[in-house]
Amino acid sequence: MIGHKAFGLKSLTAELLTTTLIGIALLGPAAAQGSPTGDAPNKEESSIKAGAMENLLTLLPLLLTSPDRKQLAADLEASIRKGDLKKAENSLNSAIEVGTLAIVLVDHLKDPDLITALQGLGIRGDVPPTPDPAIVDKAAAESCAIPSATTAVNLADMQQALEQEQSFSSRVSQTLTGLMEEHSALEARLEKETASQALTASEMQQTLQRERDQAQAAIQELERLRKEYGALQAAREQDKSSVASTTSELDAALRQERERRDNAERQFASAAKKLRDLQAVNEERTASEAARVAELEKALAWARMRSDILTQELVDTTEELQALQEPHRSSATPVVFRLAATGTEPPLAPSQQEALLQAPSPPPAAEGTPSVAKTARGLPDATSALPAKEPVVPAKEPISVVVASLPEGFQSLPLGVPIVAPAKPESPSAPEPKVSAPAEASKPDDRLTIRAEELFRKGDVSGARLLLERALGGGNARAAFVLAETFDPNVLSKLGVVGIRGDNAKAREFYARARAMGIAQAGERLEALK
Repeated sequence: MIGHKAFGLKSLTAELLTTTLIGIALLGPAAAQGSPTGDAPNKEESSIKAGAMENLLTLLPLLLTSPDRKQLAADLEASIRKGDLKKAENSLNSAIEVGTLAIVLVDHLKDPDLITALQGLGIRGDVPPTPDPAIVDKAAAESCAIPSATTAVNLADMQQALEQEQSFSSRVSQTLTGLMEEHSALEARLEKETASQALTASEMQQTLQRERDQAQAAIQELERLRKEYGALQAAREQDKSSVASTTSELDAALRQERERRDNAERQFASAAKKLRDLQAVNEERTASEAARVAELEKALAWARMRSDILTQELVDTTEELQALQEPHRSSATPVVFRLAATGTEPPLAPSQQEALLQAPSPPPAAEGTPSVAKTARGLPDATSALPAKEPVVPAKEPISVVVASLPEGFQSLPLGVPIVAPAKPESPSAPEPKVSAPAEASKPDDRLTIRAEELFRKGDVSGARLLLERALGGGNARAAFVLAETFDPNVLSKLGVVGIRGDNAKAREFYARARAMGIAQAGERLEALK
C-alpha cells in the first residue's frame, strides 16, 4: 500500500477490485480443469475463454504492483494448487463484498450524514487514545528535523503514485465493465440453454410417456394373442380326433376325383383330337369351297358380261337391220286390206329359218358390221366353269309372219312390223285407219344401266360396275349416279354387301359427275359423305 492518508480509501477500493479480478481470472482456468469432461465446449465458449486468458495475461503485470495484491494472488494460487477451490472462492467473495461497499461509500465520503447513517446501523469504530502532549511534541520536533529536500521528493513520488493509481483504477473499471458484460452474456446464454434443456427434457418425457403407453398396449395385445393362441391350441387338439376319422374319407374322395379327372382328361384329349381333325377337314373344305366360289363368281361375271355384250350387240344389229330395211319398206296396209277383201288368210312361214332365208339380204355395206354369232364366238366360254345344272329352256323367239306368195306388184311385209286389222267394209265412208308406229327402242346405255342396277341390288357389285362404266362412257347420268353408289360405304352397308370395300374418294368423284349431269340427288349424297 502507498503510505499516504489522503488517497488511502481509493487505493483500498482499487486494490480490492484488482484482487477480485485476479481471483476471478485465476478461478476461471481452475473451474475449467475441475469441470466434468463429458461435454466438449463449443467454439463460442472456446473463443470466450481464449479472450479471457488474453485479458488476464495483459492485466496481471499491471495489477500485481503492491504486496497486498501479490499476497492475495499467492494465497489464491496456493488454494487452487491444493484443490481447495471453496476457500479461494470464499476469499474472493469477501474481497468483492468489501470492494462493493467501498465503491458505494467512496461517493458519500464527504457527506456529513454518512457517519450518522453508520452509527444508526450500530457501526462504530474504536477511537485510538489521545497521545501524551509531550510525546507529540517530541515527534513533531523529530519530524521537523527532516530536511526539506526529502519532503519535496516524497511529494513527487506521491504524485506519481497517485497518477498510477488513477490509471490503474480506470483500467480496472473498464476491465470490470467488460467482465460484467461477459458475465451477463454468459448468464443469458446459460438461461437459454437451461430453457432449451428443459424443453428437450419435456419432449423426452412426453416421448417416454408415449413409449410407455405403446409398450402397455403391446403388452395387452400380447396377452390377448396368447389367450387366442391358447384357444386355438385347444381347438386344434379337439380337431385332431376328428381329422383322423375324416382323413380316410378325404383320401377316398381324392382318389375318386383323380380317377374322374383322368377320365375327363382322356375324353378331352379324344374330343380335342376329333375337333382338330374336323377343323382340318373343315378348313380344307372351306378352302376348296372358297376357291370354287371364286371360280364360280369369276365365271358368273364373265357370263353376265358376255350376256350384256351379246344383248348390246343384238340391239345394235337389230337397229342396223331396221335402218337398212327402212328404204325398202312399203305400206303394209294395202296388202292387208286386199287380203281381207278377198277373204284369204295370210300364209305363215314354214319355219324361222325359211323366213330368214326369204328375207331380203342386206346390201354389201352391212357386211362390215360384226354379227351376233361372230361376237359370241369371239368371247371366251365363261360358262364352262359353272356346275352342271338343269338345262335352260331358251326363250321363244317371236315367229315371223311372212306372206308366202303375193300378187305381182306387192312386196313382203318387213319383219317386226305389227299388223293392224283393216277397217270394216260395211262402212266405206269411214276414214282409213292409221298404222301404229313401232315403239321406239330404248337406248343401249339405259338398258345397260337398268341391268347394272338389278345386279347391284342383288349384290353383284363387280358385274354392276363393269356395265355402269360402259354405260357411263356414253354419257349416261343415271349410270354415273349408280356407279357412285357402288363405291358409297353408306349404300353398301345398307345393302349388306360383303367382301367389297367402299371408296369415299371415287364415290364423291362419280357423285360430282352425276350432279353435273343434272341429278340433284347426287348433291345430297355428297353432303352425306362429308
